[in-house]
Amino acid sequence: MIRFATATTTCAALLALALVGCDTGSREERPTTTATTNPGATASPAPSGGTSSTTPVTSSGAAPASSSTPAAVPSANSLISVFQFDPTITRAANLWHIDFDGLGDVFHRNCVGHGLGVASEPPDAPINRLTRERVIAACMRRINTAYFRTPEGNSQGPQQSLDISFQAITPDPATYPDGPGRDYSRICLGSRENSCTGGTLGVETVDPGNRRAERACVLNQLGTFAGRICGQNSTLGRRAGGPLTLADLKFVDGTYALGNGTAQEDQRFQAIRAVIQDWGTSLGNVVAHEVGHSVGLNHVADGIMIATTNARDLSDVNLPFTQPSIDVLARNIGVTAQ
Repeated sequence: MIRFATATTTCAALLALALVGCDTGSREERPTTTATTNPGATASPAPSGGTSSTTPVTSSGAAPASSSTPAAVPSANSLISVFQFDPTITRAANLWHIDFDGLGDVFHRNCVGHGLGVASEPPDAPINRLTRERVIAACMRRINTAYFRTPEGNSQGPQQSLDISFQAITPDPATYPDGPGRDYSRICLGSRENSCTGGTLGVETVDPGNRRAERACVLNQLGTFAGRICGQNSTLGRRAGGPLTLADLKFVDGTYALGNGTAQEDQRFQAIRAVIQDWGTSLGNVVAHEVGHSVGLNHVADGIMIATTNARDLSDVNLPFTQPSIDVLARNIGVTAQ
């Protein structure tokens, strides 16, 4: 469980992450070497057929590049369909559906609450759908890189990535007929509130040995509480020109690039993309934390699995697992054999 509050909340079966205000000046800087540790370099048993390496693992936090030429409005899931389960991973507990639709339109309302949606338009209106897809894509990239995979979710090579896979689209029931909790794990994103003032950011069942697939999808009780999650620049407010409007469609549909319009349009484009990236990254860090609990991690003093977080860390596209946490992940999940 993760909270944005003044205290850490812990109980026997569930753990929470808390957020302590946005003033991060008192926090010490983390050693940069931790972020580049490779799971294959831990003391935990690794699959045979390869040599451990300490090749730096990096992350790509940039939003999808915009085309300089006009393009048709992308179809549904065009930005997030790339995030598919890795077919080499067969253990249900290591296949995760990151579910943005499992609570109905709650995540859409959270987007609106962060200024990244138009309340007067339906959730599937292009302005809302395309913006939401970009947030989801940023979130998925952060989850993947946190677990030492490529931003798109692929393995980086033998013993270079953790043996876990994340998908943003509902898995095909023909392939996974028994659904979440049996064929794959699932965690939902969404909350009733849209507030940056504090509170629990997510709750997940602790599974010390990663023995079972999870099903974390109960509004405001189990899952990731998206509306409460705020990094350093996670809301499109007055300073950025106000919440999203229908006139902003060109800034999210791929038809606008820097220099195509006026200086004011360039600023608006950059402001929208920056908030999308920051909120998506913040969501991804909380999901990575909650998934960490479900695969056997407890809270530690720093990094992704810290019990009480802050806006700066939530916005960190390179926020790492500490080495002890990596050791547990390598043991409970395994590292890639190819």
